[in-house]
Amino acid sequence: MEFQAELIGTATLNDRGAFITALLDLDPALLRRQLPPPSQAIEFAFTYAHTHLLPLLTRIWPLPDDLPHAAGMGNLTRVKQWFDDSGAPALGDVEHHYPCSPYMPKGPSRTNMRISGGRQRVQRVLDVAFAWSVMNSHFDWRISARARRRHQHQLELP
Repeated sequence: MEFQAELIGTATLNDRGAFITALLDLDPALLRRQLPPPSQAIEFAFTYAHTHLLPLLTRIWPLPDDLPHAAGMGNLTRVKQWFDDSGAPALGDVEHHYPCSPYMPKGPSRTNMRISGGRQRVQRVLDVAFAWSVMNSHFDWRISARARRRHQHQLELP
C-alpha cells in the first residue's frame, strides 16, 4: 500500500488527476484500509496549487481541521475561528496543525520542523496558512505585514 500511496503522491505533485482517478477506479487496497499509510499527497495538493485534486485524495486521507488547510481551501469561516476577537491567533495546541498533520510521514526532516520554540511554531503555522491561501488564490484574508514584523499576529479581514 505504501507503493500505491507513493504513486498517488507523485501523481498529485505532477497534477495527474486522470491517473489518480484511474487508479482509484481499480479499487486498490489503499481505499479499504482503515488507517491509510502516511503520504505527502495532500501537502503537495496545497503546496503546488492542485487543490482541485482534493476530492480524490480525501477518499483516502481525511483533510485535517487546522488553520493551514482551512486557509488553503479558502474557508474564511473556519479561518476566522482560529483567531480571537482581537485578531490574535487562537490555535490551541500547535501540534494539531500542519506540519504535524496525521497524514504526514514522520522522519528527521519533519521532526526538525516541530522542534523550534512555541512562538516560532505559531509563526510557522501562520506562515504556511498565509502561503497556502495565496498559492491557491484565496485572498479573502491576510496577516498584517506590520503585525508579522512585530511578531504580533493579527488577522485582517476585508
